[in-house]
Amino acid sequence: MFSPADAQYIDGVVELHAQLNAAYRAAYKIASRYIPLPVTEINRYYDTGTFRVFVDSKDDREIYTPLKAYFIFGRYICRFLPVTIELAALYPVRDLTGCDDSNKRKGLSSEDLATIGLFDEVLLFSPKEDSRVSYPLYNISEKNQSSVWETKLDDIGLPFFNFSDIQSLSLFPLPDYILSSQYSLVGIQHYAPLTKLNKEIDCVLYAEISNPHDPCAIKVLRWFPQKRNEVQEKKLNAFLAKERLKRVQRSIIKYTDIMLEASGRIDYCDTGLRNYRQKESELKKTIDSEDYVGDYFFELGYVSRQENSSLHSFMVENNSRILFGKCKDGRIVITGGINSLIDSEYNLPFCLSNLTIE
Repeated sequence: MFSPADAQYIDGVVELHAQLNAAYRAAYKIASRYIPLPVTEINRYYDTGTFRVFVDSKDDREIYTPLKAYFIFGRYICRFLPVTIELAALYPVRDLTGCDDSNKRKGLSSEDLATIGLFDEVLLFSPKEDSRVSYPLYNISEKNQSSVWETKLDDIGLPFFNFSDIQSLSLFPLPDYILSSQYSLVGIQHYAPLTKLNKEIDCVLYAEISNPHDPCAIKVLRWFPQKRNEVQEKKLNAFLAKERLKRVQRSIIKYTDIMLEASGRIDYCDTGLRNYRQKESELKKTIDSEDYVGDYFFELGYVSRQENSSLHSFMVENNSRILFGKCKDGRIVITGGINSLIDSEYNLPFCLSNLTIE
């Protein structure tokens, strides 16, 4: 009976793909905790090992140098999850014995590598099928200019949560002239240029007092607000899961001790032990799924210098240096201050929880 030869992949290539796999899975865990992702979609990508990265043409890069990209999760380009990919990891992966399926070797050519980064592009990585190996190897099954994804992609900038120059916020009602005004969002190209501004997004305005470029600078941050009751329910579920996990792990210790006393060994195929292990695994998944969505903000841009002076003065003079609003089509409408958030159904972000509310 014919059996294929043992796989022989170049050690350096195997190592590069292992690093890529580790980077992807670490990035996934971060993304799933800090941005709102549809559970069905992220589980599908995580279980299959398939992932996408975005290559930004604005990132300076010399030809044939390692490629800088950003992981994409759900529809979001995550600027806070960059990855550097060695070019050797982008070529088709070939078994030196020739016993792998040549039709399933997909990657970039030398011509592709010479031009990659000249345009915004999305690369889709999917596991290379080879039943003879257990370690991760990837194909690049798609390479598209981002215009193909343009209607589907959104963009998230770097996290922002440092408000150390604010000690307190006042419950000061905003005057009608502020609530009825609109302000222009600028500078988005430096933070998250592909943000979908044709849809309304939540934002936070932060009046800076030590910006060296503009004394009246108002930073605009993106926010993913979460309902207070849903946050409390998730925290309660995580707490209960941790308590149950302690009990299950104590039970496992007792159960295996009984096995050792009875037979001198642990039967890992024992139905009772397997049930305990399964319950332990389920509880760990529940604990790992605890997230911090809505607890931190992400850089988006600034209020236009031509429009920020009077608003900045109001925010500083009335101890209201953080305001909340909505942004659509590059226009910001302010919805209220800290008092409006406290009175709403939304949870107070953790990054503001140490501020005194007066």
